[in-house]
Amino acid sequence: MNTELTVKDLMVRSVVSIDHDATVHAALDIMMEDKLSCLPVVAANGRCIGVLALPDLMPIASESDHLLDEASDGVMDRLWVVDVMRERFGSDQVNEFMSDEPVLIGAEASASHAAELMLNHGIHHLPVVNRNDELIGILSSMDLLRAIVSSTANA
Repeated sequence: MNTELTVKDLMVRSVVSIDHDATVHAALDIMMEDKLSCLPVVAANGRCIGVLALPDLMPIASESDHLLDEASDGVMDRLWVVDVMRERFGSDQVNEFMSDEPVLIGAEASASHAAELMLNHGIHHLPVVNRNDELIGILSSMDLLRAIVSSTANA
């Protein structure tokens, strides 16, 4: 029997997220501490209302600091880039810079559908939500790759 994997089979359930009115500085601290490149943004009611991703902040920050252009090419150290971003964004709120139309997925969706969404939208993370859009997990492109490697090793 060949049953397709679902998002629920692959997602990470212990999601690190950030409140919509937190500062970008706080978000960057969390990202660095937990080695994350994005954070789902949640409202007070637990609904996922956006995603804040480091790659999305780079172009905005580089407008005020030409050295970040070099950093986006992989020349500069990641910690240095985050320090520049902390200075640039200061106490700005996450909701000012998050993608406010996040691509969300349900836990029962197929892994192939998740991969298709990531490809079509050029993203590497999908917040997993319940019927009320409350955050219950996250699926990354790395989670999908691990599943592929695992399935080919077991074949």
